[in-house]
Amino acid sequence: MLTCFAVSHTDDDQLVQSAEHEILQAIADEAEVSFEPGFAGKSYLDVPTNADAREAMTARLEQNDMSFSVVTRIAY
Repeated sequence: MLTCFAVSHTDDDQLVQSAEHEILQAIADEAEVSFEPGFAGKSYLDVPTNADAREAMTARLEQNDMSFSVVTRIAY
């Protein structure tokens, strides 16, 4: 099982989602976690195990006005 940030995309426009994906990829790179882009309304970022990194990711998502929740996914 994986704990992830599920980030909701606010717009169905693929250009807007691509821009959001670039931001999310930068956040994932900073935290050294995996990023799974999605075009069906949600993208996923692994939640770091380090508490400081997790708080930094949360702050970056909030700074970019991204709606997100923490979810548990089954790895397969």
